[in-house]
Amino acid sequence: MKTAGVYRWELRKLAAQKRTYAGLGAAAIYALAFVIVLTVKTHNSLPSDVPLGSQIRHSGLALPPVLLVFASIFGAPLVTALVAGDIVASEDNHRTLKTIFTRSTGRGSIYAGKALAAASYVAAVLAVTGGVSLVGALLSWGFHPVRTTGGATVAAGHALGLVVAAYAVYLLPVLVIASFAFFLSTVTRNSAAALVGALLFALGFQLVAALPGIGSVKHYLLPAQFNAWESLFGRGDGDALLRGLRGRARCTPASRCSPAGCISAAATSPATSSAWPRSARTDPGRGDPSRASTSRRWSRTPQATGSRARCPRPR
Repeated sequence: MKTAGVYRWELRKLAAQKRTYAGLGAAAIYALAFVIVLTVKTHNSLPSDVPLGSQIRHSGLALPPVLLVFASIFGAPLVTALVAGDIVASEDNHRTLKTIFTRSTGRGSIYAGKALAAASYVAAVLAVTGGVSLVGALLSWGFHPVRTTGGATVAAGHALGLVVAAYAVYLLPVLVIASFAFFLSTVTRNSAAALVGALLFALGFQLVAALPGIGSVKHYLLPAQFNAWESLFGRGDGDALLRGLRGRARCTPASRCSPAGCISAAATSPATSSAWPRSARTDPGRGDPSRASTSRRWSRTPQATGSRARCPRPR
């Protein structure tokens, strides 16, 4: 119950921050820009290698999955790290983290509540992207069946379910980025370092995936997991979705997870787990001697020690 209370409180704090709405607004603008451009410029078309790109003007259900292709490189990691990389660091910078730790709620509940709030924000960003693009596309091109990349025609109701499933599959690798940003936010206590580090983390996987000669290993890298939803619409081999559901985890130095943990990393988020020991044993005032001494003085106050306050004797 304490974790649920912390989670609700963290959601309230996110709702009061400007950067939360900046990320949600950027997701909505991103979706609206595609709808407006494709509606106004009827002669322009997407590249032929984009899944469902040829079906955009035939059905409004084709555009939401197409947006996932263009958001994989920098869009999703940037918006995700905007809040996940700040949720702990901002508390430390404003010197409110030590105040939270002195309350009756344990550090484990506080840590779990913040992690759940960051994950909820990631889901909200994808929901806004998919919802805005779906409404705009349906108003522009209607609710019609979709022809998949495999050549089959899917009914409109079934296609809508596939769109929802595609966003659910896409959420899993985005949570990997969010967990790494949360890890950096907890360890470095620096919002800028967490944001840049999360972007470099995603970019590093993009560069590794582009290397020649890595063969089947490429299917288990993070960029391949961003494209796992394509198998829902008949693109790729039959095992693509299975790899997308199992191969979320990246065995990174931050997570230090075992091969068995890599299979279930979509739920356990090893980067988040590896940051917990550092949070559990770290003084909120660390790194700055003045802040550390302030934290020690705080611990000696009558409220913390239970002793009676004594007034200083006049000289």
